[in-house]
Amino acid sequence: MLDLVRVRNSNGPDAFYLGGGGIGIDTEALRYANGNFVKWPGRLRYLASAIAALRGFRGVQVHVEFPESDLPKITKLVLLAAVLNTPTFGGGLRLAPRAKLDDGLLEVVMIEMLRKRELLALIPRLLLTGELKTKRVDRMRAAKIKLSAEKEADFQGDGELLGKTPVEIEALHRALRVLAP
Repeated sequence: MLDLVRVRNSNGPDAFYLGGGGIGIDTEALRYANGNFVKWPGRLRYLASAIAALRGFRGVQVHVEFPESDLPKITKLVLLAAVLNTPTFGGGLRLAPRAKLDDGLLEVVMIEMLRKRELLALIPRLLLTGELKTKRVDRMRAAKIKLSAEKEADFQGDGELLGKTPVEIEALHRALRVLAP
């Protein structure tokens, strides 16, 4: 039994995903990954798409709330605000190493807006290990998250556009039965 992630937004029906979703550079990169770089493999495809998406990207001012939690509200200019149920994101990037598929919690990962030089310096390690090593990452865990942006932004889950912000994201504990050997 695995947790499923439900996304509620104001402009459409509920949507679901299993692994990772978010707003920011990932939704911009998604357009490239499904276009120019569609035939590139895994992590390389995602990183090439993210680099291409960086041209002209100025960040997203996000507002994050944690209903039914003592965690404080956060407002921050980010490169990416992701909500994960699995440790990896976007072709194997290890953004949420503590995330588990069956604990009823989601990992919120916010990467502060970085200068292009700072981000480019991180790419070799991302390519080799999939790990993001920077002090400009915040991680929190909660079962419910409300994510909005100063300007309306696309929200994606598992590589599919699921709607626009604001969104309410919730872990549905043990809602999906998977048969595996």
